[in-house]
Amino acid sequence: MNIVKVVDSIMGSGKTTAAINHMNNANPEDNFIFVTPYLNEVERIKKSVTNRQMYEPKVRTKGDKTQYKFESLHELLSQNKNIVATHNLFKNANDETKELILSGNYTLILDEVMEVVEQLQVKTHDLTTLFDSNLIYVEDGFVKWNEDKRDYETRYNDIRDMALNNNLVYFKDSILIWNFPAEVFKLFKEVYILTYMFDAQIQRYYYDVNGIAYEKYVSSYIDGEFRFTQYNKD
Repeated sequence: MNIVKVVDSIMGSGKTTAAINHMNNANPEDNFIFVTPYLNEVERIKKSVTNRQMYEPKVRTKGDKTQYKFESLHELLSQNKNIVATHNLFKNANDETKELILSGNYTLILDEVMEVVEQLQVKTHDLTTLFDSNLIYVEDGFVKWNEDKRDYETRYNDIRDMALNNNLVYFKDSILIWNFPAEVFKLFKEVYILTYMFDAQIQRYYYDVNGIAYEKYVSSYIDGEFRFTQYNKD
């Protein structure tokens, strides 16, 4: 992976437009994933990117089965489609997602930083039940799911999936923290983060802790269009 390009510019400075231009000016064979927190931005990207079709993962019926958004995402990745999706969907990335991203040689454009670290709301009673039932245990600070009970179907399936994906840490003996797997960012050909005041955000420290290198870019208006340009301190 190349160094993450953090496009740090104030709102209204043309970051998203520069991203659209970047995709429109790129080689048609390049693959992109654009991730945004806003559903209305999904439609904007689909309409504005004109030199390639952008696909949105959707719930759809296939025969007598329902294909949910996450399954749709995997299908699109397996077909090397250009994708526009929301943060909430992308945060569910698992081992299969990682393999498909790597094989697709994708560039990621992440509109606004994600909540890469957040408190997982688990009631004290439920946490006690998980430990007492030997469903989870703690190893090197990470919450692990008992492999012998991997196939158990319980109401804690969401916790099981995150623990098996190594996404949970145990904090202060009572709080589960969800930690987006940093290695996902290392699977892309290129990564662009569109944000503002990055130095004051959790994601900056998250990158530092996980050894992810980054450099600053800005959105600049050049020759009649917004483009990504490297930040000049002078």
